[in-house]
Amino acid sequence: MLGAPRTGTSVLFSVLNQVVRLPGLGEGHVMPLYARLLREHAAYVASAPAETLAHALDAAAFRKVVMEHLRAFYARTLFPGAWVDKTPGAEAIAAAALARETFPNARFVLTVRNGIEAVASIQRKFATSHEHACHIWADPYRAAERLHEDVGEYLQIDQFEIANEPARTAERLCAFLDIADYAAEIGAGFAAPRADQLSSHDPSRRMTLAEAGWTAEETWMFRHICSGQMRRLGYGALLDAG
Repeated sequence: MLGAPRTGTSVLFSVLNQVVRLPGLGEGHVMPLYARLLREHAAYVASAPAETLAHALDAAAFRKVVMEHLRAFYARTLFPGAWVDKTPGAEAIAAAALARETFPNARFVLTVRNGIEAVASIQRKFATSHEHACHIWADPYRAAERLHEDVGEYLQIDQFEIANEPARTAERLCAFLDIADYAAEIGAGFAAPRADQLSSHDPSRRMTLAEAGWTAEETWMFRHICSGQMRRLGYGALLDAG
């Protein structure tokens, strides 16, 4: 499960974990670490002077060893059979290419949420600055612009759809994961009361920028950092609504 924080990854994970009995921890964060390791290893080898032993290292061979280690770690040591991994954030989305290469049969689900609601929720949960919260939301979706190129087909689910169209969203998810027999149970799981305790906003409608209650400076900051991704994700009207 990929996405920015506060966008529905937890809901998807918990329902799949409980209904389909897919094992997995609440947070994964393994692929970003190994993708970073591979990038740094390849860069170090490429920049090593010809007279050093490091120059003789084989980055491609090391990549294969790492992938074999990852397969063993997940498939034999940690989660035999099918499992679900929830890792939100820009670095996790950028690491999806490694996940696809390591596990060719993996299915990728990208969760999205109106950035206005997400930023407000991020600020309340993590007590971070408005500017940082804007980046926490926007940066993953910048990384996701190449997700199709990195992994091929993936499923995008909006948190609003989980809350307001649970049965239809469950059908889409189950069709994508080839688990159609679970659609009714997963739909019921999505429909279960699960109000965002960090928000007083009515989940049956999307919050507009005018309703956020931000200062003029905060509104400008959100537009500056997030408006491009808001429009690419189809939320542009929420920026302009009075």
